Amino acid sequence: MTGNPDQTDSNERRHLDIGDEAREALEILADEACAEGHKSLLERMRHAVEHLIEHSDRAHIVAKCAVDLVEADSPIDVLEATLSEAIRLTHAERGYILMWNEIKQTLEPATLNGADENIPTGVELEICNTIARKAFDERNVLVNPDVQDDPEFCNAESVQAFQIRSVLVAPLIAETNKGTEALGVVYLDSRAAKHLFVEDDAELMQSFAALAAISIAHVRATTQLRLAYHETVNALITALEAKDKYTRGHSDRVAEYAVRCGKEMGLSESRIMMLKSAALLHDVGKIGIREAVLHKPGRLTDEEYEHIKLHAELSEDIIRGLSYLEEELAILAGSQEHYDGSGYPRGTREDEIPIESYIVQVADAWDAMTSTRVYRVALTVEQASAELKKFAGSQFNPKVVDAFLSMIDKEGVISTEWEGR
Repeated sequence: MTGNPDQTDSNERRHLDIGDEAREALEILADEACAEGHKSLLERMRHAVEHLIEHSDRAHIVAKCAVDLVEADSPIDVLEATLSEAIRLTHAERGYILMWNEIKQTLEPATLNGADENIPTGVELEICNTIARKAFDERNVLVNPDVQDDPEFCNAESVQAFQIRSVLVAPLIAETNKGTEALGVVYLDSRAAKHLFVEDDAELMQSFAALAAISIAHVRATTQLRLAYHETVNALITALEAKDKYTRGHSDRVAEYAVRCGKEMGLSESRIMMLKSAALLHDVGKIGIREAVLHKPGRLTDEEYEHIKLHAELSEDIIRGLSYLEEELAILAGSQEHYDGSGYPRGTREDEIPIESYIVQVADAWDAMTSTRVYRVALTVEQASAELKKFAGSQFNPKVVDAFLSMIDKEGVISTEWEGR
């Protein structure tokens, strides 16, 4: 029988459109990936999608799922997306994600947002663990069209209790920094005769599970990177605080002011996260400044002023070696520049300077003015506000000053005792 040419053309166009969506999503993530390991993971996912688009009759379905998976940005989100898409693809009635626990050497149900309904307990775990462990150990997709007719499983308590008819398990295997690693499995089952799994479902899940595993590995790597990132930030700030007691609390308050101002200006969550860490690190270069200059109670000499200005470049030098702080490096590079080009170290101006740099600059100046130093008492809110307005358009970005003062009117001044880390 010959198919409808118009319908065939329509299907092909739809397949290409979805394939293009998958490619576009991967391009966006590849641009945002900051570490070589992440780019490598995304490149493997790209190749997997391209292979599916070219070789599978059902590739358009899996390619569309890939788009949903790469949009997930937390471990729970990517696991939930994996489970929901697997159920949708195969028309399964139930499904679970079981992840490998390296310490306990066992598969354990993943905790998802829909906690209770997505975690097998009691007898439900029996067949899950039996067939799931077999698929995991053999690293192959296992499909059992009708477990009621299989002597190995038909008498299992869970099969009888839940009248399970068909089971499909796909291992989640990805290349990680440990090599080829089995991360867990997707377990699916069905009780209705009309939903018995077949080899076609197994082939589909093999392709889908490969993409899902790459996404899970990517999110795991990102999460670990973020943890290392926060530990690095805290270690650098702790080292600075040990040298300069004034910095204790100052970096936290500057970061909080910067975050509040960023929200006032409508920055995205990702930009606010980078703004916060850049603000926390804005003075880290003072580690290389002479203590006599840092703690001098009186006016600095010209030589001392030039020496303390070095902290901006020292901050950049310290951060430059950390590849996962590239965005923060760009913010710090502009935090001592002025709107009119009179700042340092490069003399950049206006739109040449990131808006986040201007925010850190204003937050830093505000906290310095409203805190008591060894050489002067704190300014009042009115006095500090007047100073910001006075230098708006020369030192400070006028739009940032307006947003910052609007935020102060709404939220007030942060206590000098406040610590946010």
